Amino acid sequence: MVPHAAQNAETSEGRFPWRSDNAFQLLKEGTEFFPDVLQHIETAIHSVRIELYLVESGRNATRFINALCDAAARSVRVELLFDAVGSQHLCAEDRARLERGGVALRIFNKLFPNPGLDDFKRDHRKIIVVDERLAYIGGACITDGFWDPVENRSQWHDLMLRVTGPVVSDIVALFDFRWRRFEGGAVHPEPDCRARFIPDTREGWAKLSYTSGSTHRGLIVDVVRRLEAARERAWLVTPYFLPVKAVFDALRGAASRGVDVQLFLPGAKTDHVSIREAGRGAYGASLELGVTIYELDSKRLHAKATVIDDWVSVGSCNFDVWGANRNLEANIQVYDGECLDQFLQLFATYRTTFRQVTAPDWQSRSTIERVEQSALYFAGRTIGSLLVRRPVR
Repeated sequence: MVPHAAQNAETSEGRFPWRSDNAFQLLKEGTEFFPDVLQHIETAIHSVRIELYLVESGRNATRFINALCDAAARSVRVELLFDAVGSQHLCAEDRARLERGGVALRIFNKLFPNPGLDDFKRDHRKIIVVDERLAYIGGACITDGFWDPVENRSQWHDLMLRVTGPVVSDIVALFDFRWRRFEGGAVHPEPDCRARFIPDTREGWAKLSYTSGSTHRGLIVDVVRRLEAARERAWLVTPYFLPVKAVFDALRGAASRGVDVQLFLPGAKTDHVSIREAGRGAYGASLELGVTIYELDSKRLHAKATVIDDWVSVGSCNFDVWGANRNLEANIQVYDGECLDQFLQLFATYRTTFRQVTAPDWQSRSTIERVEQSALYFAGRTIGSLLVRRPVR
């Protein structure tokens, strides 16, 4: 049963309703996720939809292109929506192969048609839907770093959630809206959300939440309100810890109330050193409030998931200024006992594979590190304030 505190927190501005009778499977690492999704693409009957940020030519992309072209040859409708920046290293020959194979490819927000802040708006979602019955949502990207199919290894740690059930129709609706925007005149999906989410003894509750730049930020509002209502735990894994003020204040507020706040963040292996160091500028204040901080040193971290009491959220959003104000993001929210157990086990594993950052260790930093982290934190906050069009509330 969904706890009473969660019911009180259910005041989101999100457009999609809670839906029951769904099933979930957490997939960890590219070695789990990619073979699973390719298997389903290879047996697709009528449609494959893929919306991704980062796609690069290589052995991983070749496996996908082969599978997608084979599906199109079976008269499966294949639609790909890639971000212009994230797909810039998908070579011309691979794009031509997709076109020759009957695959429809559209590119989101090509750079510099009208130079300005809108060039920073990127499609950061990671969504794959097969036959409108099975969906994957999370953080994985199609590059050899995320999965090398020849060596069957991954240099990144990431998460994807495989979902079946009624909520898949909402994921399809979100994709189709963005797809039709290229044709003009698309109407945003507006399902009937008047029915309130009423907890009962059933499992399998899920809700699609998303951001679409400055026009809709229900995903961010959801996590803030969950944090404000948290009673027991608030655990978050994210690769880029420089959250918008509303999220950071809610995390610190939860910790000050005695909620078990744990952050699982990148270690020395990171693709954005400056963002990591800027985020580390907030470690001191967080540790003083009793927040527990872990860092992953063995791999690059790209997972994005949150557990607040019995509520789970996993998807593409990092809760930073880009996710809150510029990017298209998508997460799936879940109330389900089996799914929760999967994530509780995941975080238990994290505590044995991540390195804990203790207060004494943090105080032993060099003066140069202190100055650099403080400066980057200040710069990140300043830049973020310039990009924010309205507060997240």
